[in-house]
Amino acid sequence: MFSFDVDLSGTYGRNAVNYDVRNTLNVALGANSPTTFNVGAYSFSNTLANLDFSKNLGTVNIAFGAEVRGERFTAMAGESASYAGQGAVSFPGLQPSNAVEATRDNYGLYGDMEWEPTDKLLLGGALRYEDFSDFGDNTSWKVNGRYLLGELLHYIKFI
Repeated sequence: MFSFDVDLSGTYGRNAVNYDVRNTLNVALGANSPTTFNVGAYSFSNTLANLDFSKNLGTVNIAFGAEVRGERFTAMAGESASYAGQGAVSFPGLQPSNAVEATRDNYGLYGDMEWEPTDKLLLGGALRYEDFSDFGDNTSWKVNGRYLLGELLHYIKFI
């Protein structure tokens, strides 16, 4: 009677960009200036795991679950010739003082309930608690409702 639908999921994603600048120079280096520079790089990765439970009890739907997330952000300095003096003319490089390697972990729990007393009326609410390793915790909530005023369109024809 109280068996739940269960969803276990995991995700990993990463974005990265490396900046190289060509056909320019660094005026501060004069005749010794290279014309190609590695001016730095950025990367961001995100690892996520979810465990969700849901159950339809006729006119009531309930759901609850947990999430674990790890994030990593990196900003890497460019080669010294890219930021010396005023830096490469078209794109000064990221300096070592701009380099960053930061991580954050996040743990969350949530609960959600929706009630549909009629075919036209839906009422709901949700509560979420999260704990972040870098700035503390947060509790957020929402309430929602929907009332259908008319028949749904089955298709739309564009002229």
